[in-house]
Amino acid sequence: MSYFHGRIASRPNAALSTGPRTTAGKRRSSRNAIRHGCRTHTPAILLESESRQDVDTLLQVYLSRFQPCNPLERASVDRIAAPQWLKTRICALETCMLNAAIDSQPPGDDLTRTANAFWNLLSVPGFFLLSRRALRDFQDLRLRKAGRQEQPVNPLTR
Repeated sequence: MSYFHGRIASRPNAALSTGPRTTAGKRRSSRNAIRHGCRTHTPAILLESESRQDVDTLLQVYLSRFQPCNPLERASVDRIAAPQWLKTRICALETCMLNAAIDSQPPGDDLTRTANAFWNLLSVPGFFLLSRRALRDFQDLRLRKAGRQEQPVNPLTR
């Protein structure tokens, strides 16, 4: 088929592809590129389960603490607050995943079901992202302290 005939044949199909027509469909379509929102650098992208009021409250805490006096300082405060919101989001997602994994375990005692669910989820890429970062930070801190070889502090001499 020639290029010209192919274009003519595709016109009726293109006429049917007009995108979403309902308000709900348009809203859903506008969020197609968002999978989980954990890699964004701003909390402006909210998941449907999140509250704009909660984000604004967190931002107000940071604004009252740092009291920016110009747009550059305000942008810095926004960049400080955004990762904290993302940590909250990651914790909520991890909790939801763990609860679902526990519910899918066979009947038994709660500790065994939780341990099995946790073990199964460790193989999921990206799961316990926050926990892994915290563990890595803890290990770095431990290595740095070991490298310093600090003298033990005697509580009686303080």
